[in-house]
Amino acid sequence: MMCGSELKSLPESVQRVAVALQAAGHPHGPVMLDDAARTAQQAADALGVGVGQIAKSIIFRRKVRRCGRAGHHLRRPARG
Repeated sequence: MMCGSELKSLPESVQRVAVALQAAGHPHGPVMLDDAARTAQQAADALGVGVGQIAKSIIFRRKVRRCGRAGHHLRRPARG
């Protein structure tokens, strides 16, 4: 579990992911490397883990809701 000072040192978007993971009871948080890792193997080496433990891509989907105006065709992301 991440402590407050670790969380605050992360970029805001990564902080939101960390908070969501904690709220869901996930035992691990995101890790930011000091240096660029161009491959999954480089990231694994930097963290001292197996390459199978590295997520190369993470896709987040947002819930959408219809706009409240009648006949309005735009969709807006749900808040929260």
